[in-house]
Amino acid sequence: MSYDLTLQNIIKEYFSDMLRIKPELGIEMDINVGSGLSNMSIETLDRERGLIELTLDKLKDIDFEELSIEGKAYYLSFYDYLRLRKFFLDEWQIWRMYPEALENIVKIIGIIISNPKYPLDEKIKMIGEYINDLPSYLEMSKTRLKRPVRLFVDMGILMITYLKQILAYIKDEAGKDPKSTKAFSKLSQVFERSEEALDKYMDWLVNLRGREIFEVSMGFEAFEKLIKIRRLGNDLWNVHNFIKEDINELHDEIIRRLRNNNLSSINDYLESIREMHPTDPYKIVSEYENSFIE
Repeated sequence: MSYDLTLQNIIKEYFSDMLRIKPELGIEMDINVGSGLSNMSIETLDRERGLIELTLDKLKDIDFEELSIEGKAYYLSFYDYLRLRKFFLDEWQIWRMYPEALENIVKIIGIIISNPKYPLDEKIKMIGEYINDLPSYLEMSKTRLKRPVRLFVDMGILMITYLKQILAYIKDEAGKDPKSTKAFSKLSQVFERSEEALDKYMDWLVNLRGREIFEVSMGFEAFEKLIKIRRLGNDLWNVHNFIKEDINELHDEIIRRLRNNNLSSINDYLESIREMHPTDPYKIVSEYENSFIE
């Protein structure tokens, strides 16, 4: 067996096992593995960590130099993906600071809503199947959030507001089509329970925000490891220069656009952008969905 084929098998086996640990990944990967949400317990993280360590050990058996050019690219991207995920599990435990359960739900609903392959009634059924366990999913996720960061908690509050707007949008759209109306009516209690669970989680986050809360600080050593995993250079100065170049390019681009639009300041430019976009949340969702279809 060639090393390229061995690598492909290792990657397939990893993601097959990950789908058993986190079934919601299926919707992100456009793989039909059935709906469902993962267990948000600490034990689930331990299972993922164990799988990553096992997979990294398997990669040691591959002779990198014997891989094809395509195989080398796959190896490096997969290897860095595993190291990055392990970094966030162990070195900088973002799962202890950030209400990631909400982000998972936002991703799932966003992917389903924006997928042009499915009519609205099918989208409603798919979303209903995922959010059926939302109350217990959110409740279990609280066990992870032991070092909440104020910025991340605020992001969670904003995501709940967004999710409630999306659910309201789905309900309104469902009333415009007989099939969708029927699909929604069958799942109306699921949607109601989900909204109640979001309200309850919102209250918990707001209460959490009012208590002792941690500020985000990765630290020099952890950040050094992160930039090496990201292959951004060997030290912080390389990252500093990289960011500085980006800022300079962005500045030049802003000046160019100001001149092209006969505007005198960045505030004028921001205002012109606001005028070109809808403020109604339902219209924003509709335009977002249309952009995928186009």
